[in-house]
Amino acid sequence: MKKILTLVIAVVALTSCIDGNNFVYNEHWDNEINALEKTDLPVTAIMQSAELWGDGGILYYTEPNGKGKEYDPLDKYRNEDGIAIYSGGTSEKYTFGHNTFRHYVSSVGIETYPSYWVEAVMTEVVDNYFTTELNYVGLNYHKFQLTPVSKTSHWKILAYDEKNIICETDFFGRKKDDDGTEYPYAIVHFKISSLTDHGWVKNAVSYEERLEAERKHLQDFYESVNTEYLEKQIASWITSGEQTIEWVDAYFKYYCPELYESTIKYILEQYKQ
Repeated sequence: MKKILTLVIAVVALTSCIDGNNFVYNEHWDNEINALEKTDLPVTAIMQSAELWGDGGILYYTEPNGKGKEYDPLDKYRNEDGIAIYSGGTSEKYTFGHNTFRHYVSSVGIETYPSYWVEAVMTEVVDNYFTTELNYVGLNYHKFQLTPVSKTSHWKILAYDEKNIICETDFFGRKKDDDGTEYPYAIVHFKISSLTDHGWVKNAVSYEERLEAERKHLQDFYESVNTEYLEKQIASWITSGEQTIEWVDAYFKYYCPELYESTIKYILEQYKQ
């Protein structure tokens, strides 16, 4: 009887620990979760209260629940003191609507292409779980073909306060480190952000509009140069091994179809023989 009572007490203690958001994924996330303030507001109210959410930290895992091998993409930028010295790159922000989740991506250093967003349909949060359905037409930059993208992602809210939300999700896709290991799961720490500090979000367009702006810019550029420039550019790509003939062919067919028919395909003939 004493052994049974001890077992019951242990189970109750474990259940209480999980319900209290003190479950230890690992030292890092345990510290992040325990550092949050207390709030009586529902998570949906917190999600919709912010103009923007920023990525305050994200780690990738080979298994769900923060298990398996861990991958931190900032490790390559850390100095000898373990501090990530990183500048530049792509800035990403997020918003949660009543039934939408929008992911903003800035065009840092590419002034000719606008920043953009993709939007997913978000289900109601129930027991700290929700899903997002993302559907859009993406561009395959290897074959330069427009391809429908459809993705269902699962989210689990681990902890939150009025300025932070910590989630586990497979939304962010797979990251690979140098040995090719796949990391389909991620834990992300969203931190409240301000639209005033990230004005580029106001001018962001849909992903489809971004692709069209990119296509028009390149089309206008290549149609403004002479044939000699085109020949040198194509020769540089192919002879250096930077690009294949197939890639160059698909590139100009997509961005400059009329120029391809009138000029590019004849330039490429000498490389196809």
